[in-house]
Amino acid sequence: MTPAKLVLLVALLALVNLPIVSSVLADRQVASEGRDVVAEVVSAQSQGDAYVVFLGFDGEYAVEQPESGWPRRVDAATYEAAERDGTLEVTAVPGEPNAFRVPGEVGSSTGLWMTALGNVLIAGWVLVTVRRSRRRAADVGPDEGDDADGPSRPV
Repeated sequence: MTPAKLVLLVALLALVNLPIVSSVLADRQVASEGRDVVAEVVSAQSQGDAYVVFLGFDGEYAVEQPESGWPRRVDAATYEAAERDGTLEVTAVPGEPNAFRVPGEVGSSTGLWMTALGNVLIAGWVLVTVRRSRRRAADVGPDEGDDADGPSRPV
């Protein structure tokens, strides 16, 4: 594999896996540095079995906060509590936008599946590239001027 293709491979792997790595790092940060705070429920929406709450923070937790609040998909019980009380207790990291977890938060495996698909496609590309380079090397054969007895020598 050429150096350019190797750099491309590393860049593609970094881009495809960045969301998963970022999520894992955020989870660790919330677990180690997070504090329990009360977030205001800016709005709440339900569509069938899917419930989403939009949360707003005050003070040091309101960094780069969108006007509509930070969205989180939650279970039915958390949604009902958010609608009833207008607030939710969450674990958040001060000064870190989007680094918070809501009890009753519902995860999605879509990002994991998309990352896995991206990694499979990259692995397929690597396999095809390696097979082509090996096939080309086999097709080229001995160097010009070589014969079955070895390289030709001046007489």
